[in-house]
Amino acid sequence: MTVYFDSSVIVAAYLPESNSPTAREWIQRPGFPFPFTPFHALEVRNGIHLRQFRREISLAESAEVLAALEADLTAGVWATTALPIAETLRVAQRLSALHTPSTGCRSLDLLHVASALTFAAKTFLTFDTRQRAVAQAEGLRVKS
Repeated sequence: MTVYFDSSVIVAAYLPESNSPTAREWIQRPGFPFPFTPFHALEVRNGIHLRQFRREISLAESAEVLAALEADLTAGVWATTALPIAETLRVAQRLSALHTPSTGCRSLDLLHVASALTFAAKTFLTFDTRQRAVAQAEGLRVKS
């Protein structure tokens, strides 16, 4: 697996945002299945639930989006991927010490970059500027 998607990209692929056309285009390119880690499972679903909480989408829309995500998981667009937690946390701690003082990158964003590095991804897709800076500094090819 050489492409790693940040959760912001996955959410934008399923819910309307300014970046949605780009996110959908990336997902439709060859190369899947793409990794879908436990961090994705939590953060993507929580992002959808937050939209509902903020009244940006209805309960019915939330259910529809979650069903579309599940359908793509079943269809093999996303590959539920085990995560070596101890190693990923170790890498994230290293990233924090090296990059957070200069970028202000948040913990979960560091965990995504660490996951990509742990999976030996070559390309990292994100819409987050701080996360992009860390991923680039770590040698990942970044699209945003």
